[in-house]
Amino acid sequence: MKARSYQAAAWLSFTSVALGVPLVVTTFMYDTGQVSNVLPLIALLNLLSAGLTIYLGLKLLSLLRHRYDYRALEIPIYTNLVLYVIAVFTGVLMRFLGFADPVFSLLILALPLAPASIAGIVAGARLLKLPGELRGLKTPLGVLMITSWALSLTLFLIPLGLLAGLAETVVLGIVFLRADADRIPEFV
Repeated sequence: MKARSYQAAAWLSFTSVALGVPLVVTTFMYDTGQVSNVLPLIALLNLLSAGLTIYLGLKLLSLLRHRYDYRALEIPIYTNLVLYVIAVFTGVLMRFLGFADPVFSLLILALPLAPASIAGIVAGARLLKLPGELRGLKTPLGVLMITSWALSLTLFLIPLGLLAGLAETVVLGIVFLRADADRIPEFV
């Protein structure tokens, strides 16, 4: 793999965070009734975020496979990505269909989100067993991965899980920036 492909992944990580902040804020404001008519924006941001998440997850697997010959995260990350995308589409669909009962909506969302969270926790734990150090970022990335998915598993702490996920994505971006030691920008 070329270093350039990891550099692009780094900047897409930061783009994902830049999209994630307005997504979290807009969704919260919509769900609490503070704004209306933003459903198309929420759907678009969710779909962009899901696409970036898939790309970044696959790039992380590529980096671990090519630089460390480490494949222990493949099944949990693939499982997590598929179930996460199902959860995103379920959430978007429920909003468009106008599910009003929050308890019922949460239970429907829990069907794909709970196993996705468990797979994310397993992936984080396996990342911590990586023989290399990811240039000093193995522990922060693994702990943030476990934290974000553990908070999402509780369902009631999903907003905190989303914030931890944003922090995880920033660290992932730095991992990608540092993937090629010869090209590390001055500020990293």
